[in-house]
Amino acid sequence: MIISVSGLPRSGTCWATAFFSLNQNCLALHEFATGNIEWKKELKEYDVIYPFVVDCNTYSMITDFPYEERIWIDRDPEQCLKSSEALFGEIDKCEWDKFVKASLEYKKTCTLIVPFEKMFTLDIVTGKQIGRA
Repeated sequence: MIISVSGLPRSGTCWATAFFSLNQNCLALHEFATGNIEWKKELKEYDVIYPFVVDCNTYSMITDFPYEERIWIDRDPEQCLKSSEALFGEIDKCEWDKFVKASLEYKKTCTLIVPFEKMFTLDIVTGKQIGRA
């Protein structure tokens, strides 16, 4: 099963990769497409080897990849922008707004919405349902 865990930049996709990597039946990849032109093909190849392949990224909303499950890490866009600018410098607000708009449309297709504030709580670890799209 290939699962997408997505969110805006600085939303927690890297942490999600580390969390899913703790399971020996899961291959979790972070921003796999950013450095791999064959990422779609390779995800499908990994799907044959591992019961779960988790693609944690910030680009799901701009691809047509047929993920079997979609999870969205829901962090306030202004918090993501502020955190991103602290690391990378000023970001074009017009381009950011376009990206946020696309992400909100993608979010509607997700089967599970995880509030950022809950990512580091026991609710996530115990599997307690925390939100549904």
